[in-house]
Amino acid sequence: MANRYGAKRTEYNGASYDSGAEASFAGYLDLLVKSGHLKSYTRQVPYDLRGVGGTHITKHIVDFVVTWPDGDTEAWEYKGYPTDVWKLKRKLFEDNYPDLPYRTFKFVKGEVAETTAPRKRRRKKKRIVQSS
Repeated sequence: MANRYGAKRTEYNGASYDSGAEASFAGYLDLLVKSGHLKSYTRQVPYDLRGVGGTHITKHIVDFVVTWPDGDTEAWEYKGYPTDVWKLKRKLFEDNYPDLPYRTFKFVKGEVAETTAPRKRRRKKKRIVQSS
């Protein structure tokens, strides 16, 4: 069954993924593991997200946690369409787990592209001056 964005659950290598693109991304990770670029990856890893006072707010399930050959880990998310809820959870994740890099990816013209953007700085509004 498709979700509201048209993604259909897809099976790959015995696991169920939220979309065909996410399943294809898992295939890409398998190639990185086989080639030795990654040591391993774990899918659908839950993280508790807490507020300033330590109160549990919600949980976020990261698509993949990858382990590099040197043992370092990163959270990798495949995102075809970034929703407002996901954007909020990402900000909470980065606040709760500042030492765990969080990267996002999608397919662009058949290639894997990182879409992780640096945090945007607020731009000052231009002051409109009326001439008299």
